[in-house]
Amino acid sequence: MDFGRISVDDAFKLYLFGTPGQDRFAFMWDRITDGALGAVILVDTSRIDDCYAPIDYSKVM
Repeated sequence: MDFGRISVDDAFKLYLFGTPGQDRFAFMWDRITDGALGAVILVDTSRIDDCYAPIDYSKVM
């Protein structure tokens, strides 16, 4: 899992959590997305069929 923080200004900070997209890491998604306002999903276009699970999950956040 990766983590990063970007401070836009004193009042606005963006926290970034990265987790692999494989199904075996799906248990992490609930914990990482708790309280999230949105999601950024990076897609490997050569493996587009593998990207639907994270996209579908983010729709119910």
